[in-house]
Amino acid sequence: MATTVANLLFGWLFDFGLSANKAVATLAVSFVIGWLVFSLALIRGALIVDQQPVAGSVENNRLGAIVQGEIETSVNCGNAVRPSLYALDVFIPLIDLRQESKCEVGVANDAADLFSGIRLPGEMVWLHEIEIYRYFKAIYAVLGWVLVSLSILTFSGILRPWNH
Repeated sequence: MATTVANLLFGWLFDFGLSANKAVATLAVSFVIGWLVFSLALIRGALIVDQQPVAGSVENNRLGAIVQGEIETSVNCGNAVRPSLYALDVFIPLIDLRQESKCEVGVANDAADLFSGIRLPGEMVWLHEIEIYRYFKAIYAVLGWVLVSLSILTFSGILRPWNH
């Protein structure tokens, strides 16, 4: 079943490694989806400045940046990153565009009212907006490894039949 699905997707997205045009389209659509999702996360206040392992100030057990003389711990990324470059940095393996290391998924102090999820019986919450962004980022990074690798195979022509 899984190999059938993988085979269908490889055929549909890359024409089994024979279509560079489909590979470019697949990469472009993937990039635009990432750009849109990370733009939404930034607008909604779901990307915060990554303050590990060093922060601007330490007070007792609080680690954070100094904002207007006070220690803040969940500072909105604001203009620290560009969503387009952030999406590329997460998606493309082995190339560090220095965007992903600046911000991480989290709730900023000045965030809009984020969707708090669906409460299930007991204390369980399903589909919290921050968790959706976290899972998206992880899946997007893994898909980046797979799609970029398959695109390289397609562009190289290794999978084309040889004419003797």
